Amino acid sequence: MPRRREYPPEPALQRLREAGEKRAEADAELRAAVYAAKDAGGSVRVIAEEARISTNTVQVWLKQRK
Repeated sequence: MPRRREYPPEPALQRLREAGEKRAEADAELRAAVYAAKDAGGSVRVIAEEARISTNTVQVWLKQRK
């Protein structure tokens, strides 16, 4: 028998939804900042270090941009 899904109270659900929206906005801003830094001549390694993300992530984002 499957387990019943337990939902937290509505204030907790609303907080989760709002945090998810903010995260999506922050992710989009981080990508834009990575693109701008690369366009300004930054190296993948420096961009990754400053943004605190992996060099692989920077490379993937830059490749997806094209």
